[in-house]
Amino acid sequence: MIRKSKYKTILGIAVLPGEISVTQLSREGERVEVQNAFSKPLSLDLFSSDPELAGTELRSCLDEAGIKAKHCIVALPLQMVFHLGVSIPAGLSEEDVESYIHLQAERGFPYSPEDLAIAVSRRGPSGDGREALVSALYSGQLEALRKVCKIAHLTLVGIFPGIAALAEPGGEQSEVRLFARGEQLEMAFLKKGSIVALRSLQFVHEGDQESSESMFDAVFREFRITLGGLEDFSSKTLGSVSVYGSPEKRQRLLSGLKGPFEKMDIAVLPGTLEIESLIRGFEKGSGVSLDSLWVAARWILGKKPDFDYLPPRRSGFQRLAGKISARGALWLASAAAFLFLVAASSFLIQYRYLAGLEKKWKKIEPGVAEIENVQEKVRNYRMWYYDSSLSLSIMSALTGAFPEKGSVWVRSLEIKGLEKVTCGGEARSNADWLNMLERLRKLEGVEELQVLQVRGDDPLRFSFSFRWKGEPHGI
Repeated sequence: MIRKSKYKTILGIAVLPGEISVTQLSREGERVEVQNAFSKPLSLDLFSSDPELAGTELRSCLDEAGIKAKHCIVALPLQMVFHLGVSIPAGLSEEDVESYIHLQAERGFPYSPEDLAIAVSRRGPSGDGREALVSALYSGQLEALRKVCKIAHLTLVGIFPGIAALAEPGGEQSEVRLFARGEQLEMAFLKKGSIVALRSLQFVHEGDQESSESMFDAVFREFRITLGGLEDFSSKTLGSVSVYGSPEKRQRLLSGLKGPFEKMDIAVLPGTLEIESLIRGFEKGSGVSLDSLWVAARWILGKKPDFDYLPPRRSGFQRLAGKISARGALWLASAAAFLFLVAASSFLIQYRYLAGLEKKWKKIEPGVAEIENVQEKVRNYRMWYYDSSLSLSIMSALTGAFPEKGSVWVRSLEIKGLEKVTCGGEARSNADWLNMLERLRKLEGVEELQVLQVRGDDPLRFSFSFRWKGEPHGI
């Protein structure tokens, strides 16, 4: 049975780079009505700026639009969160499953589970929940957002990745849903209505034909790579690829992706969500990010999306206390009095024992402090550590392709998964750039070399990517 939200009015806030999209909804029976919707640029980042200033600016935007609602749902871009697929071994108890998932999260994410707000979606081929998609948000960002909302006189009741609203339970076919969201193109792989994989790519706006074609190629390539890594998920079982977003972005994606997918007998269609039939008063193409509408509508109608990073408000002790009867309370009070007497009678013994431990602690305290200092350094630099020289091998090979005289230099270097390499830089002339590119193409281990961008003259700015297939070697 679906449990509706106790709130009649809710704000959906979609966070985008440098701006927010806000949709205010009110529930009327089984439907919702849009009361207000707008997008507005922000001068401050909600997660890294001073909460006092960011909250004041957010409140000012809401007051300017005449919004008085106090409860809000926040939709995040996919690039802000971490996600990891986990296969759960058979035979584990539910308690052990939770520990196993946290262990995999510790191995797969750049932060320890204590520093993350973790949300898990359990699923399986026959509904047995033996597969899980783990998503996490850095706790520091969550706390920053809660402080900003408090300053803005808002109560945060949910925080989700915006694309999670595209998953509608009850679907039978496997499908892929693309969402053009701001500067990003987000991709969700769904099976029986549940998200099994998530991907995020850079969205290229109109005006650069070469970059647009590169974006379409990247989408299709990421699709095939992800498809190959999913069990019981193939182009033969895939129903369709649905595209969501503003009318202009959706039409661009439909036109650019139709050809490659149709060669695999996969239809590319404009996406429509079932929940949109329950929403009144919203005009597509208004400039408002659609996930601010979808997430808020699903939440207020009791169809809460997966991956809520906001922890429950009530603690386990509070829930337990609410269930205790008056008789049970009396029994607990008696037990507490008895325990107090036992504790008082053994106080002297404990005191002497603790005094002995205190003496021992003073002896080992300097060594413990040194170990804690080492552990802090490990925690800070753990995300940069890898137990092979593969990343150094990539940089060594790339360095060998650049001239020693300094006519071509690197401005940025990104290595993903110790395989996908993206590099940007500048060159004094086109000849220097082409010579470097030719040397790089001849290097052993460099595959799928692709020029992403070349512009300007002096200096000439460029970016390229390649896939590294070489072996680690001595550096």
